[in-house]
Amino acid sequence: MALSMIRINRLLLLLVILCRSSPIAIVVLAAQQQQQQQQQDEDASSSSSSCPQQHHQQEDGTCVNPSAPICGDLARCSTTKPFYQRGGTAQAYKPNAPLKNTVCDNDNDSSSRYKAATWPYGRSNQRTPPAPNVTVHLKLYDCRRSTSTSATTTNSRSWSKPKETKDDCCCTPIDIDIIDTSNTRNNDIQLEVWQAQPNGRYSSLTKGKDEGICRATLLPPSSSNTTTQYSFTTVAPGSTGILGGLGPHGWDMGPYGPPVMHVLVSSSSKYHPLLVHIPMTLTRSSLQSRHFLGPDWRGPAHVTPSKLKTEQQSFSMDDWIVVDDNQIDMTVTLYLTAVSSEEQQQQQSTDDTVLEQALCPSSWYGSPTSFFLEPIAVCAPSLLDFFPM
Repeated sequence: MALSMIRINRLLLLLVILCRSSPIAIVVLAAQQQQQQQQQDEDASSSSSSCPQQHHQQEDGTCVNPSAPICGDLARCSTTKPFYQRGGTAQAYKPNAPLKNTVCDNDNDSSSRYKAATWPYGRSNQRTPPAPNVTVHLKLYDCRRSTSTSATTTNSRSWSKPKETKDDCCCTPIDIDIIDTSNTRNNDIQLEVWQAQPNGRYSSLTKGKDEGICRATLLPPSSSNTTTQYSFTTVAPGSTGILGGLGPHGWDMGPYGPPVMHVLVSSSSKYHPLLVHIPMTLTRSSLQSRHFLGPDWRGPAHVTPSKLKTEQQSFSMDDWIVVDDNQIDMTVTLYLTAVSSEEQQQQQSTDDTVLEQALCPSSWYGSPTSFFLEPIAVCAPSLLDFFPM
Protein backbone atom coordinates (compact mmCIF):
# COMPACT_ATOMS: atom_id res chain seq x y z
CA MET A 1 0.00 0.00 0.00
CA ALA A 2 2.77 2.41 0.92
CA LEU A 3 4.63 1.48 -2.26
CA SER A 4 1.60 2.29 -4.41
CA MET A 5 1.18 5.68 -2.73
CA ILE A 6 4.81 6.57 -3.48
CA ARG A 7 4.30 5.61 -7.15
CA ILE A 8 1.17 7.79 -7.36
CA ASN A 9 3.01 10.81 -5.90
CA ARG A 10 5.86 10.33 -8.37
CA LEU A 11 3.40 10.17 -11.26
CA LEU A 12 1.65 13.32 -10.09
CA LEU A 13 4.98 15.14 -9.77
CA LEU A 14 6.02 14.01 -13.25
CA LEU A 15 2.67 15.18 -14.62
CA VAL A 16 3.10 18.64 -13.08
CA ILE A 17 6.62 18.98 -14.51
CA LEU A 18 5.43 17.98 -17.98
CA CYS A 19 2.51 20.43 -17.88
CA ARG A 20 4.71 23.35 -16.84
CA SER A 21 7.24 22.67 -19.56
CA SER A 22 4.65 22.23 -22.32
CA PRO A 23 3.96 25.05 -24.85
CA ILE A 24 0.44 25.44 -23.50
CA ALA A 25 1.73 26.06 -20.00
CA ILE A 26 4.24 28.61 -21.28
CA VAL A 27 1.46 30.52 -23.07
CA VAL A 28 -0.65 30.46 -19.92
CA LEU A 29 2.21 31.80 -17.80
CA ALA A 30 2.91 34.58 -20.33
CA ALA A 31 -0.76 35.59 -20.27
CA GLN A 32 -0.68 35.73 -16.49
CA GLN A 33 2.42 37.95 -16.54
CA GLN A 34 0.82 40.25 -19.12
CA GLN A 35 -2.29 40.54 -16.96
CA GLN A 36 -0.16 41.44 -13.93
CA GLN A 37 1.67 44.11 -15.95
CA GLN A 38 -1.64 45.62 -17.12
CA GLN A 39 -2.82 45.74 -13.53
CA GLN A 40 0.37 47.56 -12.49
CA ASP A 41 -0.08 50.07 -15.34
CA GLU A 42 -3.67 50.69 -14.28
CA ASP A 43 -2.54 51.26 -10.70
CA ALA A 44 0.09 53.74 -11.87
CA SER A 45 -2.46 55.50 -14.07
CA SER A 46 -4.93 55.77 -11.23
CA SER A 47 -2.23 57.18 -8.94
CA SER A 48 -1.24 59.81 -11.54
CA SER A 49 -4.85 60.87 -11.93
CA SER A 50 -4.85 61.74 -8.22
CA CYS A 51 -2.99 64.96 -9.06
CA PRO A 52 -5.24 67.99 -9.52
CA GLN A 53 -5.77 69.42 -12.96
CA GLN A 54 -2.90 71.52 -14.38
CA HIS A 55 -0.46 69.63 -12.12
CA HIS A 56 2.42 67.43 -13.16
CA GLN A 57 3.42 64.26 -11.34
CA GLN A 58 7.12 63.73 -10.82
CA GLU A 59 8.83 60.34 -10.77
CA ASP A 60 8.56 60.14 -6.98
CA GLY A 61 4.79 60.66 -7.20
CA THR A 62 4.87 64.29 -6.03
CA CYS A 63 2.30 66.57 -7.66
CA VAL A 64 3.84 69.84 -8.87
CA ASN A 65 1.93 72.93 -9.99
CA PRO A 66 3.94 74.67 -12.75
CA SER A 67 2.04 77.89 -12.02
CA ALA A 68 2.95 77.89 -8.33
CA PRO A 69 5.27 80.71 -7.22
CA ILE A 70 9.01 80.10 -6.91
CA CYS A 71 10.21 81.72 -3.68
CA GLY A 72 13.81 82.10 -2.63
CA ASP A 73 16.75 84.47 -2.55
CA LEU A 74 15.95 88.19 -2.47
CA ALA A 75 18.59 88.91 -5.12
CA ARG A 76 16.08 88.37 -7.95
CA CYS A 77 13.83 91.08 -6.47
CA SER A 78 16.62 93.55 -5.75
CA THR A 79 16.20 96.96 -7.37
CA THR A 80 19.29 98.52 -5.79
CA LYS A 81 21.90 96.60 -7.77
CA PRO A 82 23.21 98.31 -10.92
CA PHE A 83 21.90 97.11 -14.26
CA TYR A 84 25.07 95.22 -15.24
CA GLN A 85 25.75 93.57 -11.88
CA ARG A 86 23.96 90.37 -12.91
CA GLY A 87 26.44 89.79 -15.71
CA GLY A 88 26.34 90.31 -19.45
CA THR A 89 27.39 93.14 -21.72
CA ALA A 90 25.43 95.40 -24.06
CA GLN A 91 28.48 96.71 -25.93
CA ALA A 92 27.24 95.36 -29.29
CA TYR A 93 23.58 96.34 -28.72
CA LYS A 94 21.90 98.28 -31.53
CA PRO A 95 18.43 99.76 -30.95
CA ASN A 96 15.40 99.52 -33.23
CA ALA A 97 16.01 96.00 -34.48
CA PRO A 98 13.36 94.81 -36.95
CA LEU A 99 10.28 92.99 -35.67
CA LYS A 100 10.68 89.27 -36.42
CA ASN A 101 11.12 85.84 -34.85
CA THR A 102 14.22 84.78 -36.77
CA VAL A 103 17.28 86.32 -35.18
CA CYS A 104 20.07 84.90 -37.30
CA ASP A 105 19.82 82.97 -40.59
CA ASN A 106 22.16 80.20 -41.66
CA ASP A 107 21.94 81.40 -45.26
CA ASN A 108 24.14 84.48 -45.48
CA ASP A 109 27.75 84.16 -46.58
CA SER A 110 29.16 85.41 -43.27
CA SER A 111 27.77 82.30 -41.58
CA SER A 112 29.80 79.95 -43.76
CA ARG A 113 32.26 79.26 -40.92
CA TYR A 114 31.44 78.26 -37.36
CA LYS A 115 34.03 79.63 -34.92
CA ALA A 116 33.15 78.63 -31.37
CA ALA A 117 35.49 78.41 -28.40
CA THR A 118 35.39 75.92 -25.54
CA TRP A 119 38.46 77.43 -23.82
CA PRO A 120 40.18 80.86 -23.96
CA TYR A 121 43.14 79.97 -26.16
CA GLY A 122 41.52 78.95 -29.41
CA ARG A 123 38.27 78.41 -31.30
CA SER A 124 37.08 76.08 -34.01
CA ASN A 125 37.11 77.13 -37.64
CA GLN A 126 34.64 74.77 -39.31
CA ARG A 127 33.01 75.24 -42.68
CA THR A 128 31.09 71.96 -42.62
CA PRO A 129 28.87 71.01 -41.02
CA PRO A 130 27.28 74.45 -40.61
CA ALA A 131 26.47 76.04 -37.27
CA PRO A 132 23.62 74.20 -35.51
CA ASN A 133 20.08 75.55 -35.81
CA VAL A 134 18.53 76.60 -32.51
CA THR A 135 14.92 77.17 -31.41
CA VAL A 136 14.53 79.06 -28.14
CA HIS A 137 11.38 79.34 -26.01
CA LEU A 138 11.36 82.11 -23.40
CA LYS A 139 9.11 81.95 -20.34
CA LEU A 140 8.65 85.12 -18.29
CA TYR A 141 8.19 85.24 -14.51
CA ASP A 142 7.04 88.18 -12.39
CA CYS A 143 9.26 88.52 -9.30
CA ARG A 144 8.35 90.67 -6.31
CA ARG A 145 8.87 90.71 -2.57
CA SER A 146 6.41 88.92 -0.31
CA THR A 147 6.23 88.87 3.48
CA SER A 148 5.30 85.73 5.39
CA THR A 149 4.82 85.24 9.13
CA SER A 150 5.24 82.07 11.11
CA ALA A 151 4.96 80.90 14.72
CA THR A 152 6.60 77.84 16.23
CA THR A 153 5.81 75.77 19.31
CA THR A 154 7.96 73.20 21.07
CA ASN A 155 5.01 71.01 22.15
CA SER A 156 1.26 71.17 22.65
CA ARG A 157 1.51 72.55 26.18
CA SER A 158 4.19 75.19 25.66
CA TRP A 159 3.36 78.73 24.57
CA SER A 160 4.05 79.88 21.02
CA LYS A 161 7.08 81.94 20.19
CA PRO A 162 6.46 85.41 18.73
CA LYS A 163 5.70 85.40 15.03
CA GLU A 164 8.75 85.84 12.81
CA THR A 165 8.50 87.97 9.68
CA LYS A 166 10.42 86.73 6.66
CA ASP A 167 10.90 88.49 3.35
CA ASP A 168 11.02 86.29 0.27
CA CYS A 169 11.33 86.93 -3.43
CA CYS A 170 8.47 85.04 -5.08
CA CYS A 171 8.25 84.63 -8.85
CA THR A 172 5.07 83.62 -10.70
CA PRO A 173 4.46 83.00 -14.43
CA ILE A 174 3.35 86.06 -16.38
CA ASP A 175 0.03 85.67 -18.19
CA ILE A 176 0.76 87.36 -21.48
CA ASP A 177 -2.20 89.08 -23.13
CA ILE A 178 -2.37 88.51 -26.88
CA ILE A 179 -2.52 91.74 -28.86
CA ASP A 180 -2.15 92.79 -32.46
CA THR A 181 1.15 91.53 -33.87
CA SER A 182 1.86 94.89 -35.51
CA ASN A 183 2.54 96.30 -32.05
CA THR A 184 5.94 95.62 -30.48
CA ARG A 185 4.41 95.74 -27.00
CA ASN A 186 2.79 92.71 -25.43
CA ASN A 187 1.56 93.08 -21.88
CA ASP A 188 3.85 96.13 -21.69
CA ILE A 189 6.92 93.98 -22.40
CA GLN A 190 9.42 94.11 -25.25
CA LEU A 191 12.15 91.56 -25.92
CA GLU A 192 15.21 92.27 -28.07
CA VAL A 193 17.71 89.58 -29.00
CA TRP A 194 21.12 89.92 -30.62
CA GLN A 195 24.16 87.69 -31.00
CA ALA A 196 27.42 87.25 -32.83
CA GLN A 197 27.23 85.55 -36.19
CA PRO A 198 28.58 81.97 -36.34
CA ASN A 199 31.94 83.36 -37.45
CA GLY A 200 32.25 85.38 -34.22
CA ARG A 201 31.47 88.83 -35.66
CA TYR A 202 28.67 91.20 -34.74
CA SER A 203 26.87 92.99 -37.53
CA SER A 204 27.59 96.70 -37.97
CA LEU A 205 26.56 99.15 -35.24
CA THR A 206 26.19 101.96 -37.78
CA LYS A 207 22.60 103.05 -38.33
CA GLY A 208 21.20 101.88 -41.69
CA LYS A 209 23.92 99.27 -42.21
CA ASP A 210 23.48 95.51 -41.71
CA GLU A 211 20.04 96.09 -40.26
CA GLY A 212 18.48 92.93 -38.85
CA ILE A 213 21.51 90.69 -39.26
CA CYS A 214 21.52 88.53 -36.13
CA ARG A 215 19.31 91.11 -34.37
CA ALA A 216 15.56 91.07 -33.75
CA THR A 217 12.74 92.55 -31.70
CA LEU A 218 10.59 89.51 -30.98
CA LEU A 219 7.02 89.32 -32.14
CA PRO A 220 4.41 88.75 -29.41
CA PRO A 221 3.11 85.20 -29.03
CA SER A 222 0.37 84.42 -31.51
CA SER A 223 -3.13 83.36 -30.51
CA SER A 224 -2.27 79.78 -31.52
CA ASN A 225 0.52 79.67 -28.93
CA THR A 226 -1.34 78.42 -25.88
CA THR A 227 1.79 78.46 -23.72
CA THR A 228 2.18 82.25 -24.18
CA GLN A 229 5.92 81.86 -24.59
CA TYR A 230 8.11 84.07 -26.71
CA SER A 231 9.87 81.89 -29.28
CA PHE A 232 12.52 82.53 -31.91
CA THR A 233 14.80 80.61 -34.23
CA THR A 234 18.47 81.30 -34.84
CA VAL A 235 21.80 79.57 -35.38
CA ALA A 236 24.44 78.93 -32.75
CA PRO A 237 26.60 82.05 -32.24
CA GLY A 238 30.35 82.06 -32.58
CA SER A 239 32.82 83.21 -29.94
CA THR A 240 34.24 86.72 -29.77
CA GLY A 241 37.77 87.56 -28.73
CA ILE A 242 39.48 90.41 -26.99
CA LEU A 243 38.04 92.89 -29.54
CA GLY A 244 34.51 91.78 -28.73
CA GLY A 245 33.62 90.78 -32.29
CA LEU A 246 33.77 94.45 -33.37
CA GLY A 247 37.29 94.62 -34.77
CA PRO A 248 38.07 96.24 -38.14
CA HIS A 249 37.09 94.05 -41.10
CA GLY A 250 35.92 91.38 -38.68
CA TRP A 251 39.40 90.91 -37.23
CA ASP A 252 39.60 89.50 -33.70
CA MET A 253 42.12 87.70 -31.54
CA GLY A 254 42.36 85.64 -28.37
CA PRO A 255 41.74 85.13 -25.59
CA TYR A 256 38.22 84.08 -26.54
CA GLY A 257 35.08 83.69 -24.46
CA PRO A 258 32.03 81.43 -24.48
CA PRO A 259 29.47 82.05 -27.25
CA VAL A 260 26.28 83.68 -25.93
CA MET A 261 22.91 85.07 -27.00
CA HIS A 262 21.93 88.44 -25.49
CA VAL A 263 18.34 89.16 -24.42
CA LEU A 264 17.17 92.62 -23.34
CA VAL A 265 13.73 92.90 -21.71
CA SER A 266 12.19 96.35 -21.28
CA SER A 267 8.86 97.64 -19.99
CA SER A 268 7.32 101.09 -19.75
CA SER A 269 6.19 100.86 -16.14
CA LYS A 270 5.67 97.32 -14.84
CA TYR A 271 9.17 95.82 -14.77
CA HIS A 272 12.75 96.94 -14.41
CA PRO A 273 14.93 96.46 -17.53
CA LEU A 274 16.69 93.12 -17.62
CA LEU A 275 19.78 92.03 -19.56
CA VAL A 276 20.83 88.38 -19.68
CA HIS A 277 23.25 86.40 -21.79
CA ILE A 278 22.37 82.78 -22.53
CA PRO A 279 25.49 80.58 -22.82
CA MET A 280 25.76 78.45 -25.94
CA THR A 281 28.92 76.43 -25.32
CA LEU A 282 28.39 72.97 -26.77
CA THR A 283 30.13 69.82 -27.91
CA ARG A 284 30.01 69.91 -31.71
CA SER A 285 29.86 66.14 -32.17
CA SER A 286 26.86 65.57 -29.86
CA LEU A 287 25.41 69.13 -29.57
CA GLN A 288 25.16 68.63 -25.81
CA SER A 289 25.66 71.65 -23.55
CA ARG A 290 28.99 71.88 -21.77
CA HIS A 291 30.94 74.21 -19.51
CA PHE A 292 33.52 76.67 -20.82
CA LEU A 293 36.97 75.43 -19.75
CA GLY A 294 38.99 78.07 -17.96
CA PRO A 295 38.37 81.71 -17.08
CA ASP A 296 37.07 84.45 -19.37
CA TRP A 297 39.98 86.86 -19.84
CA ARG A 298 38.11 89.42 -21.98
CA GLY A 299 37.38 92.96 -20.83
CA PRO A 300 33.66 92.58 -19.94
CA ALA A 301 34.44 89.69 -17.60
CA HIS A 302 36.91 91.84 -15.62
CA VAL A 303 34.37 94.58 -14.88
CA THR A 304 31.41 92.33 -13.98
CA PRO A 305 30.95 90.45 -10.70
CA SER A 306 31.95 86.88 -10.06
CA LYS A 307 29.64 84.03 -10.94
CA LEU A 308 26.25 84.30 -9.25
CA LYS A 309 24.51 81.52 -7.41
CA THR A 310 21.73 79.73 -9.28
CA GLU A 311 18.98 81.26 -7.12
CA GLN A 312 20.42 84.75 -7.75
CA GLN A 313 20.56 84.55 -11.54
CA SER A 314 18.01 86.36 -13.66
CA PHE A 315 17.42 83.34 -15.88
CA SER A 316 17.39 79.56 -15.70
CA MET A 317 18.04 76.99 -18.40
CA ASP A 318 15.05 74.62 -18.20
CA ASP A 319 15.54 72.40 -21.26
CA TRP A 320 18.30 71.64 -23.75
CA ILE A 321 17.02 69.05 -26.21
CA VAL A 322 19.04 67.74 -29.16
CA VAL A 323 16.46 67.10 -31.89
CA ASP A 324 18.81 65.81 -34.57
CA ASP A 325 22.43 66.14 -35.66
CA ASN A 326 22.03 69.88 -36.40
CA GLN A 327 19.05 71.09 -34.34
CA ILE A 328 18.74 72.16 -30.67
CA ASP A 329 15.55 73.15 -28.81
CA MET A 330 15.95 75.24 -25.66
CA THR A 331 13.58 76.54 -22.99
CA VAL A 332 14.75 79.43 -20.82
CA THR A 333 12.95 81.21 -17.97
CA LEU A 334 13.56 84.95 -17.45
CA TYR A 335 12.89 86.45 -14.02
CA LEU A 336 11.65 90.06 -14.25
CA THR A 337 11.73 92.33 -11.20
CA ALA A 338 8.41 94.12 -10.77
CA VAL A 339 8.28 97.88 -10.22
CA SER A 340 6.69 98.69 -6.87
CA SER A 341 3.81 101.15 -6.53
CA GLU A 342 6.14 103.65 -4.83
CA GLU A 343 8.59 103.42 -7.74
CA GLN A 344 5.77 103.91 -10.24
CA GLN A 345 4.74 107.11 -8.48
CA GLN A 346 8.31 108.41 -8.53
CA GLN A 347 8.83 107.45 -12.17
CA GLN A 348 7.80 110.39 -14.34
CA SER A 349 9.85 109.69 -17.49
CA THR A 350 9.06 107.59 -20.54
CA ASP A 351 10.16 104.00 -21.02
CA ASP A 352 12.82 104.94 -23.58
CA THR A 353 14.45 107.30 -21.08
CA VAL A 354 14.34 104.67 -18.33
CA LEU A 355 15.94 102.09 -20.64
CA GLU A 356 18.62 104.53 -21.76
CA GLN A 357 19.42 105.40 -18.16
CA ALA A 358 19.82 101.71 -17.38
CA LEU A 359 22.02 101.08 -20.42
CA CYS A 360 24.19 104.17 -19.88
CA PRO A 361 24.71 104.58 -16.12
CA SER A 362 28.17 106.17 -16.37
CA SER A 363 28.42 109.94 -16.01
CA TRP A 364 30.99 109.98 -18.82
CA TYR A 365 31.82 107.41 -21.48
CA GLY A 366 35.44 106.28 -21.58
CA SER A 367 36.12 104.32 -18.42
CA PRO A 368 36.81 100.59 -18.77
CA THR A 369 33.42 99.77 -17.24
CA SER A 370 31.51 101.97 -19.65
CA PHE A 371 33.49 100.86 -22.70
CA PHE A 372 33.17 97.12 -22.12
CA LEU A 373 29.58 97.08 -20.88
CA GLU A 374 27.58 100.01 -22.25
CA PRO A 375 26.29 100.02 -25.86
CA ILE A 376 28.35 102.22 -28.14
CA ALA A 377 25.41 102.85 -30.48
CA VAL A 378 23.36 104.33 -27.60
CA CYS A 379 25.83 105.83 -25.12
CA ALA A 380 28.50 107.11 -27.54
CA PRO A 381 27.06 107.10 -31.08
CA SER A 382 29.43 109.87 -32.21
CA LEU A 383 32.33 107.41 -31.97
CA LEU A 384 30.88 105.54 -34.94
CA ASP A 385 31.51 108.62 -37.12
CA PHE A 386 35.26 108.25 -36.55
CA PHE A 387 35.56 104.50 -35.93
CA PRO A 388 32.95 102.69 -38.01
CA MET A 389 32.03 99.31 -36.59
